[in-house]
Amino acid sequence: MKKKQNIKCEVDSCKYNKNNHECNLEEIKVSSNCDCPKDEVSDQEQTVCASFEKGDKED
Repeated sequence: MKKKQNIKCEVDSCKYNKNNHECNLEEIKVSSNCDCPKDEVSDQEQTVCASFEKGDKED
């Protein structure tokens, strides 16, 4: 059985961030933001949500 998770997002400018900071994507991609090998990421500051897209918050 597939596990359902709730993704919270505090990036207000992302077009997938809807009411109550809910991420409306079916899935997210998280990747490293450093030049280190993927198996050597050791801290939160070395990761980012790679699914981010700038949105128009008037919708």
